[in-house]
Amino acid sequence: AAAAAAAPGGMPTWVTRPMRVLRFGPAPHGTCERALRVACGLEWTGVVVAITQTVDETPAGVRALRESLERAFAAHDAEPPLVAQGWEGAPGAPEPEPAASLDPAQWRARLEVAGPGASLALRDGSRVVLAGGRLRVEGTHVATCGRWCLEAPHLFTQAPGLRNVGLRALVAGAFHCVALTQGHQVVTFGDQVGRDYSNGNLLGRASRAREAPPPGASPIHLWLHARHGDYGFQPPGLVTEGLPPDSPITEVAASTYSSAAVTQDGRVFTWGDSDGGALGHAGRACHRPRQVEGLAGERCARVALSYTNAAAITTDGRAFVWGGLRWESGIARDTLVRGAGGE
Repeated sequence: AAAAAAAPGGMPTWVTRPMRVLRFGPAPHGTCERALRVACGLEWTGVVVAITQTVDETPAGVRALRESLERAFAAHDAEPPLVAQGWEGAPGAPEPEPAASLDPAQWRARLEVAGPGASLALRDGSRVVLAGGRLRVEGTHVATCGRWCLEAPHLFTQAPGLRNVGLRALVAGAFHCVALTQGHQVVTFGDQVGRDYSNGNLLGRASRAREAPPPGASPIHLWLHARHGDYGFQPPGLVTEGLPPDSPITEVAASTYSSAAVTQDGRVFTWGDSDGGALGHAGRACHRPRQVEGLAGERCARVALSYTNAAAITTDGRAFVWGGLRWESGIARDTLVRGAGGE
């Protein structure tokens, strides 16, 4: 946040030692924020934030709560979440029942009957729980600060479409972010091409319409914009094309200019910039997820990326590496995947 705040004279104020983030953007009065996950790119930071609001059950408190919730519902209706999923609750917790009204007295009565672990779902995806004798409204959102590429820096701002969407993972590339939802969907947002202009779409999905180049763009970036027009922040969106519909995604990874996803049945898909064999398959442009054919028939459990290098491990303990062809001596002799371990 400090890096985005302009000091006198127009120079940014940089954070040189750890400083506590006090707020992750605007929140209702009386709320408590707790960071659940964090990811850092080249000049941006993203945080999954849990929000807890203790319900004041006095008449004045109930009126203020209803006004706050009505604003949240209006914002939800104006900008629905990408997927209909609740916040990140405890593993194995029962699904919440819909709250029939905004009456805290009814909430308390229903939750006392339901017993420990029960919750009520509100219209915007947040939940009502009873803990320590107090009613609480709980939810999540994703906040980012900094800048994705060449645009002006921003203070902590909520990412659109991700409020109260449960996330299993949040990982960072230099210029983009990849998230995995509780329902095993892949979500990407950020810049599509980065400063060096990736030869593949970093987000793995279709872009918005052409935008004007940002202030301060270099001559080469102006030329690239005139030719390709791929600039500007892209809001969160689901990655569907190229990923298999028959096997859920269980893990995602991201590096400077590349991303990867692992399916439940062990297939690995990559997309982004192919320089140095970073994606593990032939071909230069890779704008959508594509299966790493060199791992066909293997059942992979984990994948890791680093600039133009990548690696995966299988469920039976073998490791495969690829990429690095254009930096130093590389780790592989060609663009195909090479393995180690096992027999």
